[in-house]
Amino acid sequence: MASRIPIMVGERLFPNRANLFAHYSAIVQSYLHGQEVSPEHAAEFTSLLVSQHPDGEEITSDVIGYRVIHEHSVFRRSKNHVEILRQSAEPCLVGWVKACRGFASVDWGRLGARSAIHGQIVEFRRSSLLRASECAETGVMLNEDTAVVDHWPITFAQLYSAWLRERGLDSRKILVTHRPNTPVQMSDPALRTDWQNYHETHCTLRIVTRKVNSQSWREVI
Repeated sequence: MASRIPIMVGERLFPNRANLFAHYSAIVQSYLHGQEVSPEHAAEFTSLLVSQHPDGEEITSDVIGYRVIHEHSVFRRSKNHVEILRQSAEPCLVGWVKACRGFASVDWGRLGARSAIHGQIVEFRRSSLLRASECAETGVMLNEDTAVVDHWPITFAQLYSAWLRERGLDSRKILVTHRPNTPVQMSDPALRTDWQNYHETHCTLRIVTRKVNSQSWREVI
């Protein structure tokens, strides 16, 4: 059942979230993929993010516009995102549907961190299969189709948390960039490189089956 609690966005009061969603859905549907919205609609998106996003004021502080994203190869649902165009930083993708629903706890910084080390993971997998093609946990023979890389005994979560702690960072405040058909990337190149270097220095990797990989992160060291 839709919430009946009124929601104030900017100076406009919406009766409930369903009404809020319908309003912004109509705006988004009126634009083509990649089209920049009008100044009037840009102001509405800014009001939505400031009122609903936990970091709304920060990510819209130097906004110069918004671009509608209809098609996306990564996200399951379409027509759910707008790209924030900013004066002093790379564009930032944000979910307007999540804003209307009340933002779910999505850790974009963590997704950017995953993407940043993708090259390292691919190279480790390639070189490991050349040396030995057995699952490090079960001994099952692996191949290109069945081998996956596992962070163990130091899990990815533990390693990423240690890096954040040492750098005094909040993962949910790390700005990311996302363009159609590309993975989420940390917007700050220096921060991305620092994380890549930290990961390369401290990570402990192995190749395993998908089943082992899906279970190992639940273990406590």
